[in-house]
Amino acid sequence: MKEPKKSNQDLDISQAELDRYESLDREWREYGLSAPARRALVDAKLYKVSDLRKISQGDLEVYMAWERVRLPDLKS
Repeated sequence: MKEPKKSNQDLDISQAELDRYESLDREWREYGLSAPARRALVDAKLYKVSDLRKISQGDLEVYMAWERVRLPDLKS
């Protein structure tokens, strides 16, 4: 038996919230980051690579740990 399709209301993140993230995480998508990593960065008010100068590497690792994602190499 097939599992019923979940509606947007059943998801953890509402469509309005997804739209908000999409408007803010464009640069992170270009780097190929996963959705949880992009959400963690946006939640930390880090919208582009140059914003990473605002925080330490340790703080960045903490943000990534909250979403349980591996920190990609963005040091180039």
